Amino acid sequence: NIPKWNFASKDDKLNNRDNDFNSIKIPGEFNKANERLSYDEFLAWQFSFMLAKKFNKNQKKKLELTKDLLKQFIDNLHFSLTNSQQKAIDEIAKEISSSKKMLRLLQGDVGSGKTLVAIASCLQVISAQKQSCVLCPTTVLAKQHFKYFKDFLSNLDIKIEVLTSSATKKQKSNIIKNLQGQNIDILIATHAVLEDDIKFKDLGLAIIDEQHRFGVVQRLKLVSKGRDVDTLLMSATPIPRSLMMSFYGDMDITILNEKPKNRQLITTSVISQSKSIEICDAIKRNIFEGKKVYWICPAIDSKSVKKPEDHFAKEVEVEDELENVTNKYNELSKIINKEYLAIIHGQMKEKEKEEVMNDFANCEGKAKLLIATTVIEVGIDVPDATIIVIENAERFGLAQLHQIRGRVGRSDKKSYCILLYGKKLGKSGIRRLSILKNSNDGFYIAEQDLKIRGSGDLIGTKQSGFPNFKIANLLNHLSVWI
Repeated sequence: NIPKWNFASKDDKLNNRDNDFNSIKIPGEFNKANERLSYDEFLAWQFSFMLAKKFNKNQKKKLELTKDLLKQFIDNLHFSLTNSQQKAIDEIAKEISSSKKMLRLLQGDVGSGKTLVAIASCLQVISAQKQSCVLCPTTVLAKQHFKYFKDFLSNLDIKIEVLTSSATKKQKSNIIKNLQGQNIDILIATHAVLEDDIKFKDLGLAIIDEQHRFGVVQRLKLVSKGRDVDTLLMSATPIPRSLMMSFYGDMDITILNEKPKNRQLITTSVISQSKSIEICDAIKRNIFEGKKVYWICPAIDSKSVKKPEDHFAKEVEVEDELENVTNKYNELSKIINKEYLAIIHGQMKEKEKEEVMNDFANCEGKAKLLIATTVIEVGIDVPDATIIVIENAERFGLAQLHQIRGRVGRSDKKSYCILLYGKKLGKSGIRRLSILKNSNDGFYIAEQDLKIRGSGDLIGTKQSGFPNFKIANLLNHLSVWI
């Protein structure tokens, strides 16, 4: 059974090459002259931030918040908030009611309760007669949030609406009308809310969920739809840019470092794709025991493997074939009864995706093994799913792998993640998979991602690579800036 899986043996390729990971060294320190000049560059960099903060229009009118809505919400919960959640709610309330615009990152691993903190934040803004908007990267996530918000706020007189690109002209027209008439307290939306004709009567809070999926300009466009808008960014794994801004920029950070009781760490294994037959047999046994499984592939079909999934694939030749959901379904259907299998990917219609996910999430549903692309990276909450297999894991970035892995481990059941790597595994791939194998800590993973990918420009909108210093090198001065 799963607990006995130990495919990463001493003979395994990854373990044989662990020394490759350990041998990746950061360059040696600069000499004294270079250190002095580098210091000048860092100092000038910091001064530029101080000037930017000084002239940034971050002042706003203080809000008078009442605690009635928040108290009713918390009292209606059938469980107690964690200490981290309560602290986060208090920090956000203090900043919303202050004369300073909030720009805060709420970081917490999957299952730590970020959504509850977001709901509480919306209620505090609503108590001051302002509106809130929750921006989501996918329709699936937007509709999941809509359901959560409706369920949690069912006992309160809060008007909630959802806006996606699939909305009809009539639905969109009604939403615009109700927004401008302030008949909507909370709008949960995808990129559709960024269109110019979507206007709020009095937007007070912008919440950006899975913020690594949005560009800087997109976030600013939402904030520009109101006056004195507070901004709350949420992520299970902050992108390097956000991590850097929390150290050097004007972004504050709130960490949810607790999970509900009885949650267990996800056990992660790194295995060669050559052992797929053994994995399939183990998956079959677990499906018959009633467990639910995700099987993730980077491509939809053979036509979509011509272009690498992400920029980490530079070390892999283009002709190196990726696994795809179509072939994987055909392969698994020879081993497992088809009635237990289901497919979901981005090219399916929204209605089809919803039907598949509803069947997989339902305890009585037929689907036990969901073969999917990264369309399930966010917005999928199936507590009964305890195993996830990720094909061609070396082709994904750290943040994305951590997010995908987070689809399991959402209950008190022990969960497992199997990272499968292909024939051509480069040093960068070894490094990323080793990090994932040995850590479930989102912040540690983000720091490692920062070292690998760079932070992006902190002044401007560049989202990868390191700031362009003439002499200074951030990697040579990690002890100074991390």
